[in-house]
Amino acid sequence: VDSDGDGRPDAGGIARRITDDPGLEMKPTWSPDGSEIAFHADAAGSPDIYRAPSTGGPWTRLTTGPARDENPAWSPDGRWILFHTDRIGAVDPSDSQVFRNFDLWAVDLAENREVAVTNEPVDEMYPAWSFDGCRVAYVSFDSGGRGDILVFNWPYGSCGGNTAAAPVLVAPVARMVL
Repeated sequence: VDSDGDGRPDAGGIARRITDDPGLEMKPTWSPDGSEIAFHADAAGSPDIYRAPSTGGPWTRLTTGPARDENPAWSPDGRWILFHTDRIGAVDPSDSQVFRNFDLWAVDLAENREVAVTNEPVDEMYPAWSFDGCRVAYVSFDSGGRGDILVFNWPYGSCGGNTAAAPVLVAPVARMVL
């Protein structure tokens, strides 16, 4: 129950269903103002990024295609949703399996566009924003499966100053070994 209308259930209240699809919806993340929830869902066959009102209602599909777009992370200013994807992976014709190589991409909600953020031969996954929105941490897996946490400076907006339509591929500024 949301007795004060702020979109949050009262303590001890009843949970409200936001999605009701026969597929799988995962990794919900709140918009900074609490009005929406981003998540990935396989409603169209492969995981894509969606957003929906936090009170329930129609979904907006933000990414499309056969790639696995997963684990959204909403920027503190509400403009960007980072996610990891294997959309650049190649298909092996002998067994139709995608060689998974996950990279970070972002949806620019203000410009309604997607931009590549990383493009390395290793998997970059699980992005997380700093509280000021100027840095992003993520996990980079080497070919042996070892994961390191890397951090890069966000190249867009007030933090990076880039307003160009062309994507800016980033390089890590710090590495922490797990």
